[in-house]
Amino acid sequence: MRRQEALGALLASLFELSETHRQVIQWRFLEGLPVAEVARRLERSEGAVVALSIPALEALREAMNRLGEFTHG
Repeated sequence: MRRQEALGALLASLFELSETHRQVIQWRFLEGLPVAEVARRLERSEGAVVALSIPALEALREAMNRLGEFTHG
């Protein structure tokens, strides 16, 4: 049951992100695509995708914190 709650919180949080941040999280971390493929899909450089990953993960963390789920410290 806890796993389903975690998945629900993750999905709800993803929908709070910008489209670009959501795509970076989905493709890089959920689907495990290589940076080169994410860059191709976003029509950006690989360096830009790596740089986008940091604020995307931060935005996801903040969205999850707003939901009050799975906060750390």
